[in-house]
Amino acid sequence: MEQNKKWRGKSYGGKWGNLCFVILLKYFGPYAAYALLPFVAAYFTIFRRTPYRASASYLKRILGKRRYFMPYHVFRHNLSFGITLIDKGIYISGSGKIKCENLCEEILKNSLEDGRGIIILTPHVGCREIALETLKGFGRDVKVLGIQTEDEQIKKVLDSFARQNVEAIDAGSFGALIDSYAALKRGDILAMQFDRNIGDPSATVDFLGGKAVLPTNAFSLSEMAKCDMLYCACVREKLFKYKIVPLMLVKKDEMRQKDFARQKTESVMKCLEKLLRKNKYQWFNFYDYWD
Repeated sequence: MEQNKKWRGKSYGGKWGNLCFVILLKYFGPYAAYALLPFVAAYFTIFRRTPYRASASYLKRILGKRRYFMPYHVFRHNLSFGITLIDKGIYISGSGKIKCENLCEEILKNSLEDGRGIIILTPHVGCREIALETLKGFGRDVKVLGIQTEDEQIKKVLDSFARQNVEAIDAGSFGALIDSYAALKRGDILAMQFDRNIGDPSATVDFLGGKAVLPTNAFSLSEMAKCDMLYCACVREKLFKYKIVPLMLVKKDEMRQKDFARQKTESVMKCLEKLLRKNKYQWFNFYDYWD
């Protein structure tokens, strides 16, 4: 799993960098945090070569012939990432300043009406934490399945500002599959990310002119729990305004087709490509994504 080795699951900025933005948000408001962002984005563009190369690798693919003056595009990419992190803090603090339009509301209501759970799959686009908070409005418990590798000091800093009421299931734990299945059978909402591989099972599909190794464990869970899967993304439209858009719905009765997981994974990555061409600075996989 070479791709998994390249991504460490750690936030950039460290304890003091994150603490600085928490203090600005808590005592001086969002505009003070936004004002600092260009300097931080410039620092990461000039001095942090590993995320720079990863950003440039993606941007060359999404920009095509428009990829002149790459440092400018990487700066905008870093700036967009910083805005999203600040917006996440604003939203989960409960200030009400961030507004989010949910275009998946009817899909979710229909999938949940029989009492079953649902698997929500999101990419590293925009702000998934806003989408997770929105999901709590459907009266179901929300669980997040993913690897838990964040630095404890950074977690404490972020929790001191705002704590999410979403339970995490560590995908690296022995009982992750059992806990996820049990949650779906209780009718909970299980959130996962689909554009970053964290282990077997997986499928290799085409994405932006290269090969991407992506997880397919959600299909096994969906078939076992007999629940739907909804691919969606929470993208930033403008300052303080987000929108949750559907990418693809997979119904529980579709699962028995041969090679189904790979075909659907390839289809949703094509949908993701279309979304990224409209929101090219909002994909945040800052590591060597393609072999």
